[in-house]
Amino acid sequence: MNVLAGVLFFVAYIPYAIAVIHGDAVPSIATWIVWAVVDTLGAVAMKKKGAESGQITAAAIGAWSIFILSLIYGDMKMGTIEGISITGAVVGIIFWKKTNDALVAIICSQVVLFIGAIPTIVNVWSNPADEDLFTWSLWLISTVCALIAVKKWDVANALQPINFLVIELPVVFLIIRPYVF
Repeated sequence: MNVLAGVLFFVAYIPYAIAVIHGDAVPSIATWIVWAVVDTLGAVAMKKKGAESGQITAAAIGAWSIFILSLIYGDMKMGTIEGISITGAVVGIIFWKKTNDALVAIICSQVVLFIGAIPTIVNVWSNPADEDLFTWSLWLISTVCALIAVKKWDVANALQPINFLVIELPVVFLIIRPYVF
């Protein structure tokens, strides 16, 4: 299931990249730079702690790709929410670096990932058409697979897929909200 979670998560970046290029999705540059950096650092910390995750590895590779696309096609707005998100990410990364503890790094990375999601969640609340339902649904399915794949229910192994669920579930709901309500 861990491999399936990683493959699904990575494959979901393909339709998302296409949606971004065609203007059907508008990624927040603030969200994607935070996610790219923190997913990479989180994957390294999880590997150090022996809690490897195919999903976080795929997330790091895909996030860098979308960040690059967001520089060309994304929302370059840097308002208060984006500023708070990036500041929170920097503070979290500094705290993580100062502790030099892999478990603290995993916790910090997940808090920072959530903070990085805030500009996207706020945007999709107002503009649900700015995000791609198919992609976010694949990411959500991947996260369910990652949760099923958790072998040891501790912070190092379970926090990342739980955090991804906490991010993806509301985004999917907000995207489908106009069609349901």
